Amino acid sequence: MNDKIAIDIALLPPDEIMDLAIEINRAHKPEFLLNKQDYLPHITLSQAILKQDDLAEAEARLKLLASEFKPLLLKAKIIPNFIEPYENKGLIKLHKVVMGKFQDLVSYNVQAKYFFDSHIRHKSLNWVRNYRSDSAFGSYYPHLTLGTTEPIQNVPDVRFTVKRLVVCHLGNYNTCRKILVETELCDD
Repeated sequence: MNDKIAIDIALLPPDEIMDLAIEINRAHKPEFLLNKQDYLPHITLSQAILKQDDLAEAEARLKLLASEFKPLLLKAKIIPNFIEPYENKGLIKLHKVVMGKFQDLVSYNVQAKYFFDSHIRHKSLNWVRNYRSDSAFGSYYPHLTLGTTEPIQNVPDVRFTVKRLVVCHLGNYNTCRKILVETELCDD
């Protein structure tokens, strides 16, 4: 067993959006098959490397952070390969807070052996390696990856509320393969 793991701190959409993502994924020649067990549709807030020994601390931080945010109502458009939320200040703020609260707990020194899957694309490694510099803060692009290779046409916008906040073990294609920690944004 490795002493470090590649993680995705993410929001999981409600079942109806997971079902929609899975349906679109299956109908458009997917690179991988989304499902609700081990290829979870998700919106990434951060990707990094975490020491296994720090998982309990990550859980404590995630639960504290979740208590400070209400569930987020998102409106999203469906475009080729993504369900893309329209600009949402709450989502952007949550991303920035996650990046800040986990800054001293994670690294970006990635190796393929830290991932859930045994075969990892170079692009997946680079995504984690460069996440903080290339995909965070001003470059943050929230989306739910559909993993499709064919164009998607004429799908109406969707509205949904996200409240499930997770730390997942990352797999190839930067997929959420296994939930390690789960909590919910506060409804109070």
